[in-house]
Amino acid sequence: MNSAIDVDETLQSLTRILWQQRRLLERVRYHMKVQELILAGTDDWMLTFAVNDVEEVLRAAAEVEAARVEMTQDLGLGLGLGANPSLQTLCDVAPDPYGPMLDEHRQAFMELASEITSISMSGRAQLQRGLDLTKSLAAVVFGDRGDGGYDASGSAVPGSAERRLVDRAL
Repeated sequence: MNSAIDVDETLQSLTRILWQQRRLLERVRYHMKVQELILAGTDDWMLTFAVNDVEEVLRAAAEVEAARVEMTQDLGLGLGLGANPSLQTLCDVAPDPYGPMLDEHRQAFMELASEITSISMSGRAQLQRGLDLTKSLAAVVFGDRGDGGYDASGSAVPGSAERRLVDRAL
């Protein structure tokens, strides 16, 4: 790809692919937010559906990413930038109106990545709290040693195997 027309056509195609990626990342953000709301609520039965939705969008995003990588390689070689130029590099060298358009996509990707990371971290924290509560409940119900509660400082105090709400002998 050496002619300006080919570079122009490739830049047009690249911007279309970047729009597809943005829409898919927006859908990932949406579905992860749904997961977060489900985790915060009491309708845990919906969580499997929400997780499947995220996985489906991520599969579609992987397909679009493969097309973007191929197009970026062609464009990088066509512009003399090597086979794997960054989006920032393409922004810097692309002729108008593509430079600003690519930069808009780059900024949107950074914002979406930040939001998705934040939602993901919040979801992990919610899951960890749920796991901790479940372990505490199991310790109380089954009388497991090592989780007898907490003292005034918040430190765990050893439990007793004698404290049982469920008699395992039954």
